[in-house]
Amino acid sequence: MSDEPLRPDPDRLLQHTAAPHRGKLKVFFGACAGVGKTWAMLAEAQRLRAQGLDILIGVAENPRA
Repeated sequence: MSDEPLRPDPDRLLQHTAAPHRGKLKVFFGACAGVGKTWAMLAEAQRLRAQGLDILIGVAENPRA
């Protein structure tokens, strides 16, 4: 038996780092208040979360509006 520590396969490490997983951006637009943007966004987030995906929600506001 060898006393040498087990080393990871360099090809497998390279393959893992060469193709990073990227997220997707989905934007919900609506012409006015009350058209269902928030409901649609939260329903989609619940559906994706049920599939085991991590969800991040953010808000961008126009201070001049």
